[in-house]
Amino acid sequence: MEQASNNVAAAEHNANVELIAKLEKIAPLKDYKVIGEIHLEELTFNEFSMGDMAHILFTDGKNETHDFAGNQTDTQLFLETEENIEENMGYLSNPKYVGKKFQVGWRHVKLTRQPTDFLEEFYREYDEIIYLKKLN
Repeated sequence: MEQASNNVAAAEHNANVELIAKLEKIAPLKDYKVIGEIHLEELTFNEFSMGDMAHILFTDGKNETHDFAGNQTDTQLFLETEENIEENMGYLSNPKYVGKKFQVGWRHVKLTRQPTDFLEEFYREYDEIIYLKKLN
């Protein structure tokens, strides 16, 4: 029984190593560079809010919050709305995903030049999601 458990753990580890190798090949947005390494973790999506910048909030198994400013995947974690326009600039968390667990791959990126506008000022350096797989 212990051997089977070890085999499963080894297979999961190998799959994660392969996935991270693929994620490392994803180029950052123009004029950004990746700082550090790719992270891969099981997280729960909590909410999307718009303040000084986008805040895509997840929690981990230790109930610590991860605040991402970018999402380079096709998963729509937030939606445009006519409601709460002043409060949340016309966006709301996608209720389809709130409270759902995801395998999340992310990295830290930094602008390689001086910001040229107001938006770039806020997005000089941030964590961006580059992989999302819904688990439940």
